[in-house]
Order: sequence, then structure tokens, then C-alpha cells
Amino acid sequence: MSSVHPKLCQFLLLTCWYITISSVERITEDQDPHCEDSDKDDPSCIIEDVSHFPGHWPSSYCKVKNVAFHVGEKSLKVKKSTILHLDQCFGIKDIWTFDLFKNKFMNKLDCDQVFERGYFVTMYYYHGSNYFHLHYDTVLPLYVALHCDSNNKELADEDIVILPAIELTRGQNIDWETKAFMDPKMYWMDVLQLVTSPHKILPVDLRLRAVNKTICFKEAFFGTPQVKFSDPTIIRGYRDFIKKRLSIKELDSGWIQPHVGIIHREGRRKILNEKELMRSVDKFSDVELIDFSKMSFQEQVNKVQDYDILVGINGAGLTNALYLPNHSVAIQLIPYKTFGLHYQELVGLITMYVGYFVLRILHEKGE
Repeated sequence: MSSVHPKLCQFLLLTCWYITISSVERITEDQDPHCEDSDKDDPSCIIEDVSHFPGHWPSSYCKVKNVAFHVGEKSLKVKKSTILHLDQCFGIKDIWTFDLFKNKFMNKLDCDQVFERGYFVTMYYYHGSNYFHLHYDTVLPLYVALHCDSNNKELADEDIVILPAIELTRGQNIDWETKAFMDPKMYWMDVLQLVTSPHKILPVDLRLRAVNKTICFKEAFFGTPQVKFSDPTIIRGYRDFIKKRLSIKELDSGWIQPHVGIIHREGRRKILNEKELMRSVDKFSDVELIDFSKMSFQEQVNKVQDYDILVGINGAGLTNALYLPNHSVAIQLIPYKTFGLHYQELVGLITMYVGYFVLRILHEKGE
């Protein structure tokens, strides 16, 4: 828990406001997201029906042709040569169960439903329930896989299905008993629905197993692709994609004075002198205390459109700076006596399109 010196924060707020208000870059809501062209297949990585590429998680992003998913048996059926070459894909056999087709080749008559492409995406539950890691480790890589691959544009929306799953332990087995996807009101379900739209989601849990069907895929992708988080076109493309899905229009700042949002947190990252800080900022701007923990994902994204400056202790809530208007500024407070805190990942995402300042609290009293 930390205290913030009000005068220091006031000076920083005013400085970043005047620096950024004169230089604003616009992107209209009608622009298509800017994505990199998908890397061409490296012939050295392709072995018959198995291809592997650099991944975010696992470290191999794997494409497997002709896969039959027997959900009742919780297994993926492939031909013998495919199983032999799956070792090229790091970790895939530790997470998913693969078996041989009963026949030599997959017979479409054995399939209850056939899709052109399936995306098998796994996450560790505690990452899925952490707002920052959900974005960094799942949502942004999934966005790249679905919307930055030009091959997907050639397929109908209904030809692609996404199968999110929870790992029982990190990198080991699927938790079919999970209840992570049961409540459609949970924020991670909000995010998944938005980023995978307009495609269908089939969560891998007991509901899917109860169907006891065989779902076949001409191509199945496992994991998520490696993402160049330093590429502003990817981050900007994702941000614009989400805002367009939520019908949020980019507006100029209409405030005579900056409108400031201060993120409320409890626990070890609480701002101890929160009320004092609010009173100090209120002397020169409109200020509001925000509690994101009580909002849906859509409510959080809509809320940050109100702010010219967003202030928060390092943590999940400040991830919403991704969705700030273009003219806005984010200020990240690093708690007193905090060591080994990996805050640069968040800084790297936000600085792509808005002003970003880091204020490290060096003394217990916040000076």
C-alpha cells in the first residue's frame, strides 16, 4: 500500500495534459484494423499434415490437418503419421489427448459436424481471471490469430469455431470440470465473445462432453501465435476492433479542464491517501474515483471514454488504458518498496497511441 504526494501528482497531471492536448492522432471508427500480413509458411517447419510456428502460449503455435474431436471420449483423432510428427509442436501432447482414427483416414461420414478451421486455445484459470493476463496472454494473441490471418477472410463466418479450454495445471491436461465458462456475465466471457465475433465459441467443459458428438476440422490450430507487442498496428488494430464492436466513436476532448479518473483498489496496492489525492486534484480538474471491479467489460471500456487522464496503481485496472481516447494520458503509480514488479509489459502496450507516465513512489509518505 502506498501514499501519493498530492502536489507531485498535481504537477504531473497538469504537465501531461498540456503536452498531449496539442498533438492528437485520430483514427475513425470506420477504418479496418491494421494487421501485419501473416508470415509465410516456412518450408522447414512443415512436415506433412503438421506445421509449427513461433507461439505465445505454448511456445509452438501448431496447425494440424484433418482432426476429429470426439468430445465424449475427450480425445482428438488423427492419422498415424500426424501423431508421429506432433512432437514438433512443443507441449501439445501434454495438454491435449491424441489418438488414432479407427480407419486409415478420417471419414466425413463419422463426423457429426465439419468445420474448415478450429482454434483450440488454452489458458490457466488464474490468468483468465486476471484482467491484465487475460489481455496479454489470451485476448491479444487470439485477436492476431483470428483477425490478422488473411486466410480467414476467405472463409464464411460459420466455417470457423473457437474452442477455449482451461489447463488443469500450467501446460498439463485439460480441466473438463471447469466452471470458468458457465457464467456468460463474467468479464472474460464478455471479452472472448467480442474478440471472437462473428465466429462460434464452443467452450471445452462438461457441457460439450455431454453432447457426445464428433466434431471434425479440416485444419485445427493449437495455442496462440507469437505477437509483436512492439508493433503499434497490432495494438491499435485490436483497440479499434473492440471499440467498433461496442459502437464507440472517437470524440475530441470537450473539457475546458481535464477530466481525471483515479482507479480505486483495495489490498496491498491501495492508495492510502486516496481522499487527500482526490481533494488535491479536484482543485484544478474534474475528478472521479472509479471501481472497475464492479463493472462488466463493456461498462469498463465505455467508462474510460470519459477521461482525459487515467491514474492508477500498477495492476489489472490500468489495463483499461488500452481503450482510452486517442488524446488521453495514463499515469501508472509504482508502489513504495516494490521490487521485481514487471510493469514494462503494460507500459509497452499503452504507449502505442496515448501519452504514458510512470511515477515511482520512493518514500513511504509518497514524496
